[in-house]
Amino acid sequence: MTRYTSTFHFWNNKLVLPQTVYFRYTNEINEDFFKYKNPFLILNLDNFRVEEIPYRLSKSNFGEYINTPKVLLGHKEANTYILPYYSNQLDIFNLDSHETKSYQLKTNLIPEFTNNFFLNEERLNQSLEQNMSDYLSEPQNLGILVDPYRNLFYRMTWPGTGVPEGVSSMKFVATPSHFILSVYDENFELKYEFELPEYEYIPHQYFVSEAGLHLFGNHPDHPDSKEDQILIHTFDFSD
Repeated sequence: MTRYTSTFHFWNNKLVLPQTVYFRYTNEINEDFFKYKNPFLILNLDNFRVEEIPYRLSKSNFGEYINTPKVLLGHKEANTYILPYYSNQLDIFNLDSHETKSYQLKTNLIPEFTNNFFLNEERLNQSLEQNMSDYLSEPQNLGILVDPYRNLFYRMTWPGTGVPEGVSSMKFVATPSHFILSVYDENFELKYEFELPEYEYIPHQYFVSEAGLHLFGNHPDHPDSKEDQILIHTFDFSD
């Protein structure tokens, strides 16, 4: 469990380490840029050496417009799941064979991903508050989870509905009001999809166990939220 669900993964005495791909300007992000950037590395615990893997992002991960190269990672045994913040393309990279399979995740509720904020040159001259407000006006993948007990895949997505009037965007970005939960089967076909109630669940905190998908039901802006209590709701999406 982590805010952005990019946890370390242990497999075959190796650690998969997520990497942040840094850039300064939007026009730097192109096909050549991705050739030299890796979203994760492998630390071999047998010899304590870092191994660079052949997986790279490409334009196909983003569609018509290349966006920020930040990704979400999930893991199941030898497979690493890669989903960019602004994309419906899920890549699955096998750590043993070094093969990659790609899937287009369907949705009925998530709006089309855009590149408006990152292409807007005015953001360089805007206040941080205004930039955060514009940033939250676009849909964004917030997290992914792999459920090995039910062979399911969960995606959590901010719908891009913007910041409510009178609310600080700097505060809102830390805990958005709600998110869309998309549930995919073992073939990555859409099984269920819900837009969860506002101010009910924490958008960055969830985990999976034998009992099901666990969501934290004590959003800090819910009127009945209590700082000294943890409320967890469990959902079983088995047939």
